[in-house]
Amino acid sequence: MMEVEPQQQAPRRVTPDHQLRNLPDLPARKEPHALWRAARAGDVDAVREAVSAGLSLDARDGLGRTPLVVAVVHGRKRCVDVLLDGGADPETPSGHRSRPLAYAAFRGDAALCARLLGAGADPNKKAADGWTALHVAARQGAADVVRLLLARGASRDARTGTGRTALV
Repeated sequence: MMEVEPQQQAPRRVTPDHQLRNLPDLPARKEPHALWRAARAGDVDAVREAVSAGLSLDARDGLGRTPLVVAVVHGRKRCVDVLLDGGADPETPSGHRSRPLAYAAFRGDAALCARLLGAGADPNKKAADGWTALHVAARQGAADVVRLLLARGASRDARTGTGRTALV
């Protein structure tokens, strides 16, 4: 029987649904192969099968996203666990240098952020625009994520490309 990740009770949504729909996504036909589709759909068995088959977990799709980024964007925690346990790099950025931790911060998901930090994600890495996961969490009003990132060493003095800190 195929194991598909159930829709879980989402953490308190700090981003309106209409803005979450604007997160980068590709139709299934444009994704490189089934691993991206499985990560997006929460198909844990298919992700596990891809990991066992030795597929590259840090390969990128047409938007520069890894399967881990896709799983994080869609909140597929069990797929994230399988990918990280299989060796996916939590520091591999998307095409515009945003990392999985920043996407989890955007979702306001402290548990997902904690999992990524535990797997080696650096809270101080910047995206192309200079934003760190702390900037994203603060912008989203995700207080639990902000507290977590600060406790795990995020710099409150990091500046964006426009010179702003996360806590101003």
